[in-house]
Amino acid sequence: MAGQRVPLEAKQELVKLIGEGYNVKDAAEAAKMSYSTARRLVDELRSGAQLEVQTTSTPRNLKIPDPKQAHELSPIARDCLEDFGRFRHRYFGRISSPWQENAAQIVAQKLNTIYKEYGVVNCPPGSGKSTLFTHDIPAWCTARSRTLRGFIGTNTQVRGNGYVGRLRSTLARPMPVQAKSEDLRLGLAVDAASSLPVDYGRFKPDPTLGDPAAPWTQSQLTVVQHEYTLTDEKEATWTAFGEDTGFLGWRVNMIIWDDLVTRKSLSTEEVIMAQRQWWLDEAETRLEPGGLLILQGQRLGAEDLYRFNLDQEVTYDEDGESDFFELGEETGPTHRKYWHIIYKAHYEELCHHKPSSDGRPFIESHLRNAKPYDPNDLGQGCLLDPRRLPWRELKQIRDRPMSNYRVVYQQEDVDPKEVLVPRVWIDGGLSAEGEDCPGCWDDNRSIAQVPRHLSGTRWSIVTVDPSPTKYWAIQWWLYNEPKNCDHLMGNRYLMDFIRQPMGAPELLDWNVDLANWTGLLVEWADRAKKLKVPITHIIVEKNAAQRFLMQYDWFRRWTNMNSIAIIPHSTERNKTDEQYGVRTIAPHYRFGRVRFPGTYEARRLIEPFIRELTRYPDSSTDDCVMANWFMEFQLQHLVREAHPPRPIYNDMPTWLNRDGPFGMIA
Repeated sequence: MAGQRVPLEAKQELVKLIGEGYNVKDAAEAAKMSYSTARRLVDELRSGAQLEVQTTSTPRNLKIPDPKQAHELSPIARDCLEDFGRFRHRYFGRISSPWQENAAQIVAQKLNTIYKEYGVVNCPPGSGKSTLFTHDIPAWCTARSRTLRGFIGTNTQVRGNGYVGRLRSTLARPMPVQAKSEDLRLGLAVDAASSLPVDYGRFKPDPTLGDPAAPWTQSQLTVVQHEYTLTDEKEATWTAFGEDTGFLGWRVNMIIWDDLVTRKSLSTEEVIMAQRQWWLDEAETRLEPGGLLILQGQRLGAEDLYRFNLDQEVTYDEDGESDFFELGEETGPTHRKYWHIIYKAHYEELCHHKPSSDGRPFIESHLRNAKPYDPNDLGQGCLLDPRRLPWRELKQIRDRPMSNYRVVYQQEDVDPKEVLVPRVWIDGGLSAEGEDCPGCWDDNRSIAQVPRHLSGTRWSIVTVDPSPTKYWAIQWWLYNEPKNCDHLMGNRYLMDFIRQPMGAPELLDWNVDLANWTGLLVEWADRAKKLKVPITHIIVEKNAAQRFLMQYDWFRRWTNMNSIAIIPHSTERNKTDEQYGVRTIAPHYRFGRVRFPGTYEARRLIEPFIRELTRYPDSSTDDCVMANWFMEFQLQHLVREAHPPRPIYNDMPTWLNRDGPFGMIA
């Protein structure tokens, strides 16, 4: 029929079939016209052009029905409300991966509980996560419940408006959407079979049909309710918000925050803390009882907003209700406030190896046509989406220098190969390389408890890394070197730990009226004497020592009275030195020579210290690590002073001298 005038009856038949849910190819075949002609006619209809078929009469199947009740839906439309994969395929033409269907089902389950639900969902870039969470799932939830009220948020209002605008077009469009030719070629999509207004009734308000005036703007939309359903809520069905705009007073049932974390939001500690405070004060507090909040995006670092929320803890009341209390108010057990879903680009443990025709093994599950990873069937594949994120592309990213692959694509806090202290060195167990790590916890030892059965020489050392505007890190270490032990191979016991904002007077001050000293150092020194491990040295960052402490006569008098030596430490000169720098503390963790108090209260207290160790150098702060390094760097000098070299006799031959060319004497 190409090059010929299309009969009116054929156009009417095409429009009728499209309205009934046929895709363009099948409708063209049934209407006895070419696919290209049918495609052109449908494009003209979508663009608003007046086809000849509309000049005579409007086909019955193009009339958008009123909102349909559940019993009025067709069997396929009713099934789509339960089957998210079929819903996407029918109305958007998308071919869903198992992880996408799994994510939608989890959202539906969490949205159906009676409690406030808070979740973090981490997905790799390029997986279609933004389309899934800001368009497809909201559209599905709206079709399931028109009374739903939610907002879609992102880092800027402009992006949020774009998300809501896309959803608005989907809910108003009567014609099925056509897939892009590129997606068709790659097998990522097909032509949609129907549209939401045709199967479920109109969503866009129409005052000419008696619908009440409701917003349908760039930033918000309110859908038409079912007959006899009235709402007096001020919030729209969906509203766009940005981190850069205000929304106080707005409360909804469903909140989706998309890709809030950027490189800019992790640029400095001040920026990180500001975003966290905004999240606690504004973003989190807009949820109604029984509502669902999802923060989704790709991980960018150990200090990002995702990890901050995953570390949030709450206590339950005596009845087990999930009402949230401030920590310390209740005596009940603590629980994570946020549930966590991780979708990694590649699940290495699920790779399927298979020998090739020439006998060489290859990984069958890395092929482009391999089955994708399925959270409900771990025997399927190892790639999250072999078409969108093929192994060829992932391998290039993984092997690229400074790619941050383990974080961005595998959703890990840090790359274990790059951190100062892998977590397994502290907790113990088998490392990724198969090494059996002893761990660093003394499970039955609490804060300021001296380990039993210590023998040999001891050093009781306090390290201080102060800051005039930020947190101070103060640590009390007890180093024990048993007899017949190589230098620096003894255990380092953490006795106490403080990390908080404070000033120099809170560390040590002289009260003129009472004629006595006050402060943290006084408390620790008195406690150390009672435990019979008196503090012998205080190591302080050099500039701070001169600025805050050593310039005062009363400070020097206190240290002299307590026989405590002050050692200023320069952080810049040897910080990156391979032999003396920060990384020299790592082997002591690897072999369990650092010992932490392991009771529940102690672990909670020193958690900031552990976080820095297991994230450095990507942690937003490093004061705890620096204070640890102060002790380790200076310890070598203290031990050497306590174990002077053996005397060298003048009448001894030089070839027997330790410092001679042969070094015969140890």
